[in-house]
Amino acid sequence: MLITGVNGISLELHVVGYEFPSYKNPIDANWLIVEGRVTHPKGDWSFREPCLETGDTEELANWLETVAYGLEAIPSICFTERHLVFEVLSRNSERILRVQFAMEARPPWLTSQNSIFLEFPVLSREILVISKAWRNEACQFPAREQ
Repeated sequence: MLITGVNGISLELHVVGYEFPSYKNPIDANWLIVEGRVTHPKGDWSFREPCLETGDTEELANWLETVAYGLEAIPSICFTERHLVFEVLSRNSERILRVQFAMEARPPWLTSQNSIFLEFPVLSREILVISKAWRNEACQFPAREQ
């Protein structure tokens, strides 16, 4: 999934695999490693963390589609591990997709323990493209028996 914004800001997210490819503990069966690359004027950064479960990836795709189609959606979505939070905002006639980065997904140059967020002005059709790309990638790692 690639989201681009103004001033050269971008976010690229990929599901790269199960945290435990050969799991023995069913509780750990569906944790996924997510790799993120962020381009930012203050400095680029990347992370690679087991921060989503298989159900989270589908939930994010569904939420993005709901937002894209203009249906009533909860304004933000977060997960068990709060590395990433997605939010949709409306400013004037513009829609903003805000992504918050916390914990190990934060940039190394951020000196405080706070999180940081990026804002991406988006059109509905762009959100739909983002959602489809995310769903296509995440479906390679389906939920496993617990």
